Amino acid sequence: MRITYCDRKEIVFGTRPHDDPLAVISGALSEHATKKKFVSRANFDSIVTPEMILQVVMQPRLFPGKNNHEKLEIAQNIYYGRADRRLGPCRKLVAVMALVDREPMEEVIEDYMKDGICDDCLPFKFNNETQSLVCRTHGIHSSINRPRRNRALFCHEFTERSQWVMTPFITWEEQTGIHNHYVMDEGGPLPVVFEDSVSTTEGGFGVVYKVRIEPEDGQFSCYSPGNKPGVYALKQLKHDVRKGTVSTCEADFDYEVGLLIFAQRRARSQATKVQQLENIEINSHMIQLLASFEIADPNHSRKDYFMLFPWADGSLSDFWTDQRHSPMITGHIGWMIYQFAGLVKALQCIHNNSNQPNPGAPSTVHFGRHGDIKPSNILYFDHHNGWGIGGVNKTLSLADFGLGRLHKRHSRSKDSPSEHAQTATYRAPESELLGGKLSPKSDVFSLGCVFLEHVTWLILSTSGGDPIDEFSNQRSEKDIFGFESDTFYRIVDPTTRGSAKLKESVQNWIGQTLKRNQGCVEVIYDLLELIEKKMLEPMQDKRIDSRNLGAELLKIVQRWQQDGEGDYGKRHWTLCKSQALVQLVAKKY
Repeated sequence: MRITYCDRKEIVFGTRPHDDPLAVISGALSEHATKKKFVSRANFDSIVTPEMILQVVMQPRLFPGKNNHEKLEIAQNIYYGRADRRLGPCRKLVAVMALVDREPMEEVIEDYMKDGICDDCLPFKFNNETQSLVCRTHGIHSSINRPRRNRALFCHEFTERSQWVMTPFITWEEQTGIHNHYVMDEGGPLPVVFEDSVSTTEGGFGVVYKVRIEPEDGQFSCYSPGNKPGVYALKQLKHDVRKGTVSTCEADFDYEVGLLIFAQRRARSQATKVQQLENIEINSHMIQLLASFEIADPNHSRKDYFMLFPWADGSLSDFWTDQRHSPMITGHIGWMIYQFAGLVKALQCIHNNSNQPNPGAPSTVHFGRHGDIKPSNILYFDHHNGWGIGGVNKTLSLADFGLGRLHKRHSRSKDSPSEHAQTATYRAPESELLGGKLSPKSDVFSLGCVFLEHVTWLILSTSGGDPIDEFSNQRSEKDIFGFESDTFYRIVDPTTRGSAKLKESVQNWIGQTLKRNQGCVEVIYDLLELIEKKMLEPMQDKRIDSRNLGAELLKIVQRWQQDGEGDYGKRHWTLCKSQALVQLVAKKY
């Protein structure tokens, strides 16, 4: 049963009247809109109340010839909508008219309502060619488009003010994990508050802002990474004027969102199958897209594209800088193994090769590639509730799919390196070879570089200095073009297949610096062997893929589960290998 003013007599008889309720509404809404560029639902509801609407209608100059009973019915229709549902609520319409204030409301409000204009019509879109306001539901309303002085200015102000009170309510359903896409053809602000105290992060394809969303403007089920409710990352894609503004930005958006949706669906379908990797949730190791937005920009005749993500505590690069752990802390080693396994599982969902592909699979089966794996694109989330592995209450998540690509099965390895501006340090050798093709295995090489840097940080971080920077300096040398390069490989001849070699400095760093360190226990030795021999294999066709990499990591995880607190996680690898050799010789003789 619909609530009416008759059910709330205190509104009718107990309201303290304002001299000019429209001025009160306009002033209060303008104050909030000036601060935030929009009016939140909570603020709007606290300003445009049933009492305030009744006071507006009860003004003598409005609805002349109507008695108090009839005006009560009109106020009821404005706030709640007509009982026969032939007209929806009009309280936002009244608020916009109060904000515009370019013509007496008593002259137009009744005509607008008779013409079927209500809150469902907002926000109007301004048609510059016809100099008219277009309703999103009914098209053209003659009452609001009648001839008037300063028509263009009126239309501009009416459009802008209606956008203040008509921001979308953002939702994300945890059960499905699929985000909502909001198309705002009329333009307008998003219901977010930008955190002025935090500097933005700018990359080659977009700018990331830290924003806050109030509970009344968005609902994200129980999703609250790191117990930071209301704080999110808003990514705005850049327009590349050199390539053509609209098409390039839209294509970048489609690429990134398409790959995210593809990978997240794969992650959810695989989640129930991953029973062997205890405490590893695939979804948590891949950034979750919460919402996306497509907003018209009338000033440039184009659209702006945004994506909303959870706000992370930092990147893996920040983790290395801000978090100091002793290499002898067994708990951190275990945490690292689980994080590595989780990231590889996430990568499998992008590559879609968690199972052996069927040679007869249809060409519509898709395979993805991330395209830019590096420490700054791996984020970490704090878990302030104490959850964690080995006492490390953080989760690493793969993020920034801006260079990612989806391909049908028959074309999954046909990306030309020249078309993709991948970060130089972590790129695979095939990116520099003539005729080289990027593939999912290119991601594996990049991830191997990151894994090796993390092991470097783990073992050497307590020795003083910056081990990551030192490692970069050790492998820096002039490339074939005479430029200093800290890639992990060397190209002897870019025109010759097979001329890519793992740099001797990288091999020496692994063999001399890391393996000889007292912190290199047997489990870390096994990781280094996997990284050097299989992930950093320069020949693409010989390099391990993410499916088999996951299987290799699973063996390490399982052994860690059995003996992480014993020799596997505490004894230097040379002692373990020597003991194993003695046992083998004794058994043989």
